[in-house]
Order: sequence, then C-alpha cells, then structure tokens
Amino acid sequence: MTETQTHHGDRDTSSVDDVFDDTYREKEGKQPRVLVWRNIALMTLLHAGALFGLILLPSASRSTLAWTVACYVFSALGVTAGAHRLWSHRSYKASFPLRVFLAFGNSMAFQADEVVMFQRR
Repeated sequence: MTETQTHHGDRDTSSVDDVFDDTYREKEGKQPRVLVWRNIALMTLLHAGALFGLILLPSASRSTLAWTVACYVFSALGVTAGAHRLWSHRSYKASFPLRVFLAFGNSMAFQADEVVMFQRR
C-alpha cells in the first residue's frame, strides 16, 4: 500500500490510501447529471454489433470460432495483465515487447480509460 501525505491548513496528515482520508468531504447538494451522447452512441453500436454477431454465430465456420476465441483471450490478457496489473497496480515489470503485446491486446478490448454514460458536473 502507498502512504499519502496531505496538507490541510497548518496541519499535515498521513493516511494509507486516499480511501481512508477522513478529511475528504463530498460537495453539498445533488450534482446535476449530464448525458454523454458520444459514449451512449458508441456503446449502443457496440452492443447492436454483438447482437448481430449472435445471430450469425450458428453459420460461422470452425476456423472463425477459433479466431474469435483467440481474439477474446488476447484482449482479455491485454486488459487483465496489461491495463489492470501492469499499468494500474504496477504489480510487475515487463519487457518492451511484452508491453507492446499487452497494449495491442488492451486496445483490441475497446475499453476507454473512463467510459461513462452519465457525467457529474
């Protein structure tokens, strides 16, 4: 775990992780929500394409199904081993070729850094 240092007025406080910072306060009142239409449109198209793919699934050849499984495993590795473990948590160090491999896998997963349907202002 990492220790964070914060300075509030004339006193310094130390806490383990920001989650346990007892000086944090939410803004008062309800925050308005704003629809992020670009993300809504992209997610709608993505899910419509997935449903269309399910319709085509019975007519797919074995090689197409094998390629689908390979792409699924590749993108899952990019997300879990790359974006999550390597870059978010810094759980391990990776060589440059492995980082490139995981970056391609993560980009193939079509995950943004923050995909939100609603945004608070």
